[in-house]
Amino acid sequence: MPTPIVLLNGSPSAGKTTLAEALQRALPVPAFHLSLDEFLTGIRSEFWLAPTTPPLFSLMVRAYLRSMGAVADEGLMVIAEAIILPSTRELYEPLFARYAVTLIGVRCPLPLAQQRELRRGDRRDGPVDLDVPEFTAVHEQDYHLEVDTSVESTERSVDKIRGLLDTAL
Repeated sequence: MPTPIVLLNGSPSAGKTTLAEALQRALPVPAFHLSLDEFLTGIRSEFWLAPTTPPLFSLMVRAYLRSMGAVADEGLMVIAEAIILPSTRELYEPLFARYAVTLIGVRCPLPLAQQRELRRGDRRDGPVDLDVPEFTAVHEQDYHLEVDTSVESTERSVDKIRGLLDTAL
């Protein structure tokens, strides 16, 4: 059976990283947490808004997705984060076609995401915010499971994900 990739999809500040770290601690198998935010910090901020063809963000997302596959190819479970929009879905298709990906929707209301975003100290200039239409569009996916971090505790969300994954581990 292919090594599973758990992909947590949601808006910025929906709680994906908190959930990924808690899930990693709770799993009975080694799992590699791959954070898109951390991956993107490998590029200096002044380059994010400079015009490139193809766009730098698209290049980095493709590299991020290939790195997920590389880790899974070595036999490790991967817990990763995503912000999949209709306009970026095609970047993810090769990953979905080749690997056993469990897609989890991580939701929270826009006002809460905005509050969390303001409280974060790790933001820098770059592609981190979503317009209101994109905030909704990020969830135009067919999920295996959805969690709402505004009403469910991290522990409850982890339990739900583990229940889904137990058949795969």
